[in-house]
Amino acid sequence: MTRIYMANNLIDRLVDGVCVLSAAFCDKEGFTIYRTSNEFSPNAVSEILDYSNESELTTIVGEINTVMILRIQSGHFIVIQCPNNSNFGKARQKLRLAGTEIIAFL
Repeated sequence: MTRIYMANNLIDRLVDGVCVLSAAFCDKEGFTIYRTSNEFSPNAVSEILDYSNESELTTIVGEINTVMILRIQSGHFIVIQCPNNSNFGKARQKLRLAGTEIIAFL
């Protein structure tokens, strides 16, 4: 299997329909490399990361959904969309694990 396929597979596995509704993998400039849903557009979050003081994990709580952004050592980032009534601890755990595993495919 190719590296790209394996990285995309990691992003696909984040989505469980309960804690995580959609996910995306973005490059250092904020362009989407892969996303699980065409209705989820994470491009605007790169601007938000400019104001997040270089923290590894940023959470944005919205009216309907919550978005979590994990910065990876390479500069890439993973974005997940969660319903506001989901288990955020489980979502964060899944996100951190994917961030650790995806490094091998970059």
